[in-house]
Amino acid sequence: MAHLHPDVHAHFEELKGALARNAARLARVPGVIAARPGFRMRDGIPTSEPVIVVTVLAKRAPGELPAQQELH
Repeated sequence: MAHLHPDVHAHFEELKGALARNAARLARVPGVIAARPGFRMRDGIPTSEPVIVVTVLAKRAPGELPAQQELH
């Protein structure tokens, strides 16, 4: 991440910490196969907003998920 602005790099480090603290919780969510720091996408275009990107086996609409499987 040498090419990231220092503020973004710091935010990514915070996100990595959140991922480490919540690894067990993520592992229990059906269909979640990976999670990493990344950038929010809007209309298929990456923004500059750092977020946790969760890779799933199948994308589902928010209303289709049981409340206990929603990630916030």
